[in-house]
Amino acid sequence: MTAKTDEYDAWIANYKGNLGAGMCQARSKEMQRAFPELILCRGYYTSPIDGMPAHWWLKTPDGTVVDPTVGQFKMGKQGCYEEYNERDHGPLPIGKCMNCGDLVYAGAPATCCCSVECEKALE
Repeated sequence: MTAKTDEYDAWIANYKGNLGAGMCQARSKEMQRAFPELILCRGYYTSPIDGMPAHWWLKTPDGTVVDPTVGQFKMGKQGCYEEYNERDHGPLPIGKCMNCGDLVYAGAPATCCCSVECEKALE
């Protein structure tokens, strides 16, 4: 274990904010501000118990996973991390349209609507 890994573990252990479900992106970005050498990742955390939820985490330049919110998963550090590659799979959706239920992607007219038509229908 490197000295930096010890620093990462100490930051996670001493963090007083919410490290639970739904906070992975915010906490990962916050930890990245404290340790700028870490690389922000998004994709999926997979385990037989936890399933395959979408997730955000960090990694070191050599590829070691640093996950400030791993405590939300029952399998903890034993789960697998798979980065989402937009080049191979296209962009990840940011939500579902409140009007028609289709997926919403970055660049949509609003984060809750997939199109201008659906946005107008909700007005």
